[in-house]
Amino acid sequence: MKDSAGKSVYFVSENEVGLHFQIEHYARSGVDEPDLEIVFDMDPSTLEQLFTKYAVKSEGGLLEKIQALSNAGHSERFRQDIWNEVFPIQNKFSWMSW
Repeated sequence: MKDSAGKSVYFVSENEVGLHFQIEHYARSGVDEPDLEIVFDMDPSTLEQLFTKYAVKSEGGLLEKIQALSNAGHSERFRQDIWNEVFPIQNKFSWMSW
């Protein structure tokens, strides 16, 4: 998934839960920001709610639908919905290092 500037929002793969999302951000040298890693899973029923909210029209599988969501410009809204706990996620892991 990419944002409007073409930067990665999440790397997505299929797993036993449904879809696995992860992103790593490394702090820029000389800038007061942390290294950051976020990992979580979403099950198919939650993903279908997400696709309905964003009106994703794709006949493919889960990965194809996520790609359609990204192509339609919804990646940043999706990221905000995850941060605001609009959609339930499983197996969440986050890590920050200064």
